[in-house]
Amino acid sequence: METTRFQSIATFSHRCAEWRSCFQKHQPGGPGNPLDPHLENTRHMASNEIPTKFSDVVALAEDAADGAVTHGTALGLKQNTGVTINADLGSLNDADEAASLARSSKAAASSARQTADSNAKSAISRFILMERPRLGGWGPLWLEAGFPNGSIRVPGTVDDRFILVGKLKTFLHNHPELVITDPARPDLDVTEAVFTTLHTALNTTRAALNEATAASATATVERDAALEALRRRLSGLRDELMQIPLPGDSPLWYAFGFNRPDDPATPGIPDSLSLAAGAAGTGTLIADWARARRATGYRVKIQVPGEPEPRLHGLFPDDQTTLTDLPLGVLLTVTIIAHNASGDGPESSPGTITLS
Repeated sequence: METTRFQSIATFSHRCAEWRSCFQKHQPGGPGNPLDPHLENTRHMASNEIPTKFSDVVALAEDAADGAVTHGTALGLKQNTGVTINADLGSLNDADEAASLARSSKAAASSARQTADSNAKSAISRFILMERPRLGGWGPLWLEAGFPNGSIRVPGTVDDRFILVGKLKTFLHNHPELVITDPARPDLDVTEAVFTTLHTALNTTRAALNEATAASATATVERDAALEALRRRLSGLRDELMQIPLPGDSPLWYAFGFNRPDDPATPGIPDSLSLAAGAAGTGTLIADWARARRATGYRVKIQVPGEPEPRLHGLFPDDQTTLTDLPLGVLLTVTIIAHNASGDGPESSPGTITLS
């Protein structure tokens, strides 16, 4: 193996510069190797990333299933057909409904536990109020009743209140002389029966909430798994369409809910612009439009007569917005511009309105 020796640091630096120049010259796009036109065209092509948000995945899956049912046979789809997409979509919808029901059950169980705990807090407070004159300051009887460390107050947590209610039930059983009943005011009773009922209610509702929480967690995991399965299905459909191959400029990509690979990366054009005036004298404009492909946000451009430059409002995440404090009595020209990480798309067709 031949070894190259350099007589000085200056010689070494000069040779490195030569190597770097040669390397850059032969890189794609370098002086000696112009960028392949195909690569230049694909730099800013639209992507077909599968969304992660539940509603977006479902919307894409519904379009994909319709496209597969209508065009799948003619295109020769084998793996990701209308049947398989609809099956995965149905599984997700079922799992989402189950997760929703589980969340509702958890909320109901939480409410029931909260009611039982609120009743327990009231009863503990009543015990302290009614028994303090007879038991006096903190001492052995308070400790036996379940109030440790010199504290005569309602515990701060559900678990501690649950424990205390059980101890008060036992305490009143062992000390019938401290039981308080008033037929005219049963709401002020301090009895073993009262705390037995409260302890049973807390025990039952705590167990129900624990079970509902576990069921909700399981249902959420199953819903997320179904969502990922559907995302994989959509990814497989996209790849299968590319392998057929479906031409990058074919409008059939739209039939499946995808972008055409040959579309620009910037958003499409918003359409169906609708303008409405708000309350008189407020200069309020309500704008609504149809979502543009590949858009993540929108700008509203308003040209006011007599102003050299249009007013630009936004970025707005949704396909509608309300603007205020606009000029009255002049014809406003409004356009919508969709936006994403690659930049702005073309403007929509203009709409006009006069606010009064």
